[in-house]
Amino acid sequence: MGDAASGPTEVPPTLTSDPVDTSPVDPDPTATSTPFPALTRTPTLTPTLTPTTAPNSGAYTVRQKALLYEVSLKYLAPSDDDSVKVAQRLKFVKGADVSNMCGPLAIAILRDAGLVPATVDIHDFWLLNPRQPGARDVLAKVFPTPEYMDYPVDQPTDKFDFAKFPLKAGDFLYIYAGKHGSFEHMLTVTRVDGIGRAYTVTNLHTDLYHFAIKEVVLYDPTQPGVGQFYDWTNVNDYQLGLTGYGGFEIWRRIAPLP
Repeated sequence: MGDAASGPTEVPPTLTSDPVDTSPVDPDPTATSTPFPALTRTPTLTPTLTPTTAPNSGAYTVRQKALLYEVSLKYLAPSDDDSVKVAQRLKFVKGADVSNMCGPLAIAILRDAGLVPATVDIHDFWLLNPRQPGARDVLAKVFPTPEYMDYPVDQPTDKFDFAKFPLKAGDFLYIYAGKHGSFEHMLTVTRVDGIGRAYTVTNLHTDLYHFAIKEVVLYDPTQPGVGQFYDWTNVNDYQLGLTGYGGFEIWRRIAPLP
């Protein structure tokens, strides 16, 4: 059974309303962040979308979203050893490692749920960098227009108002490190609960040297400041890595699957 029939026109908000804080952040004078080149993007936020399902429900049916959630749970790995086994099982590269598996993991979840073609090469998402033309070709092939929309957001994840423009189950995100970040990250939104909290299943530091694959809340619209997006921009957690200062990019399906 699918979602309700079409609702009112959705108009994406302007996503650059607040200036990015570029004041120095120096939690550890001896620490150095990984430099990332400036991103040049052409905003694609002006088109008006006509949803094929009820407002805020996305293009996927209830059954498709349930399968996405079920598939994501199969990748949970509570320990570093378990996470390494998952990375090796995915075989996205020889000597696959949990520390850099975010892209292959995110696309594998979509693949296993049948939301992208089974033929997708998850190796193409290993260390994928949307600043590079070759990576843009990969993204355009897997998330083609007009079936998908690409939303580039220049605001940091902890400054963006997700209550006004919420994430949807099945969204694929690339998170940009920004000036003060130390890593970049990819993830799939695996579910959105009844009060609007968005979740993902992704690889995370559990301490300075170890990882796990966990389900985490990205944000909670009822509790501003709560969620992984805020943890990743919390300078007190710099030893576990910081990201999201440079904004993020969403690839969202807007047409029902055939």
